[in-house]
Amino acid sequence: MTKLNPFVSQLDPHLHSFTYVRQKSSFLLAAVLTAASKSFEISLYPSLHEHAEKLYMEAFRRGDKSAETVQAIMVLTYWKEPNDTRAWMSVGLAIRMSMDLGWHKLGHGPARQEKLTELQQREIRNDERTWLVLFVYDRR
Repeated sequence: MTKLNPFVSQLDPHLHSFTYVRQKSSFLLAAVLTAASKSFEISLYPSLHEHAEKLYMEAFRRGDKSAETVQAIMVLTYWKEPNDTRAWMSVGLAIRMSMDLGWHKLGHGPARQEKLTELQQREIRNDERTWLVLFVYDRR
């Protein structure tokens, strides 16, 4: 979180604790651990990368749609292997998934965050941030 996330601003340091991510998505957890191992513990990288790729294919087959799935796909494209040429296809999948989740319409309704808990507000901001980061990533 402190070394890699500042480069992509994808995850909320307060929301995305190890416990939270582990409870929400094994795919996102595997993607984050894969990226971290690639930079900081290379001996763990091959097995973590293989596991994350397996979870990616399972999520694709099931048609999973969630913020965590989109984030995991993006993390895997940020720290991909040099010979992996499917990054833009993966970004396209993440964009389509985000649109299916209605993120392209976020923020167009009445103020809805007044009576929400801090966790609920952070989860809404998580969706919004992920959509904006995805938009910038696609335009880049």
